[in-house]
Amino acid sequence: MLKLLAALAVAVAVAVGPAAAQSDIHYGKYHALVIGNNGYRHFDKLKTAKGDAEAIADALKNDYQFQVTLLTDATRDDVMRALADFRRTLSADDNLLIYYAGHGVVDQVTERGYWLPIDAEKDVQTAWISNADVTDMLRAIRAKHILVVADSCYAGTLTRSATPQLDAQPDKTAWLARVTKLRARTVLASGGLEPVADSGGGRHSVFASAFLKALTDNRDVLEGQALYDRVKRPVTLDANQTPQYADIRQAGHDGGDFLFVRRGTGATVAALSPAASSGAPANPAVEVAFWQSIQGAQDPAMFKDYLRRFPQGTFAELARLKVRELETQHAAVVPRAPAPTAAPAAPSAKAFDGRWKLNLNLGGQCFALTNDALVIAESKASSKLFHPLAGGHELSGFVLDDGTITMRLSGPAARGDFKGKIDGVKGSGDAIVIHSDGDCSGKWTIAKQ
Repeated sequence: MLKLLAALAVAVAVAVGPAAAQSDIHYGKYHALVIGNNGYRHFDKLKTAKGDAEAIADALKNDYQFQVTLLTDATRDDVMRALADFRRTLSADDNLLIYYAGHGVVDQVTERGYWLPIDAEKDVQTAWISNADVTDMLRAIRAKHILVVADSCYAGTLTRSATPQLDAQPDKTAWLARVTKLRARTVLASGGLEPVADSGGGRHSVFASAFLKALTDNRDVLEGQALYDRVKRPVTLDANQTPQYADIRQAGHDGGDFLFVRRGTGATVAALSPAASSGAPANPAVEVAFWQSIQGAQDPAMFKDYLRRFPQGTFAELARLKVRELETQHAAVVPRAPAPTAAPAAPSAKAFDGRWKLNLNLGGQCFALTNDALVIAESKASSKLFHPLAGGHELSGFVLDDGTITMRLSGPAARGDFKGKIDGVKGSGDAIVIHSDGDCSGKWTIAKQ
């Protein structure tokens, strides 16, 4: 009898011990940007991408405690602004999953892959989202772990040439504790350099169906590598495509892995804002992040700014109470000494709003382009450029809070990318222009007018 009780005690300790230990691991907060594009304007419409995105968003939110931003039939501006918001709001304690379902293409000349938003046009790359666009954002976003899941043709162009062999340990708790501390930038692609199926998995694509099943069947903490192992076989058997899993080139990967923490496993993730689980409208990330950044503020102007941006927001009533409370407190205070100099305000993209004189110095075979002033308003930058024979061209893009500026040139005779950095009075950067006579590169500068 004593031997039986001892055996039972050991069995219970083995069963309970890892879960209890895993509950001590700090996994951080979980966010997801889920994109599903069906309604293309200039390409063939897809059948399942939107439904795939909606089902995956539900699974992440309900089973894995993600705060989900869902974009369906998204434009380039929708996607890039969402990524810019994550760059501005996420910290090293956060995890970010980016799921993309839609068209993808590869440029046979540059061997660069692209995601196609619904406003993408054939043979005009202005609205295409390149691997470089995605990689630049992933390098800049401060989140500890980022996993890109791409269900599109030629999705494998984001990966390195080889799948990483992660040094998993027999002691899973120790392994998870180590992985959570290492930065990860990985991609799970539905295929390599090949077209992929838009259907074949019932109401979903073959890949999305396998991905959803892997998430649904999981009852533990699931590493990205293990997720790939569960997805690869059914996809390979049911379609002419082979999923890939690897770290993303030049994005800051440091040996970690993305971890899916199933609700109810005993492991815990950091609590999210109430908006993440209250049935708030889709895409609450910007509002929640803004509220989290001001909720401890003692300046009523911060809460007035929240109300101006989100008059019907989740925290609107609380913001109004804070405004009344802080204004009453400030009115009652009689300062006995001069107030200390306030610390400089955090940088904001609004600080760059205005008109800027733009100068171009493009060498090589570039033709002469004259230009209007560059105008920056509400984080968007735009200018008109003119060629004496070909006519008007458009330079447009966006500015981040740290002054990083990305613009794209488009028009009948040329296209290209302008990237650089600006401050309060000046800015400069590099430009690459492609036109009928060849490619050229050079510099651009701007000065505040």
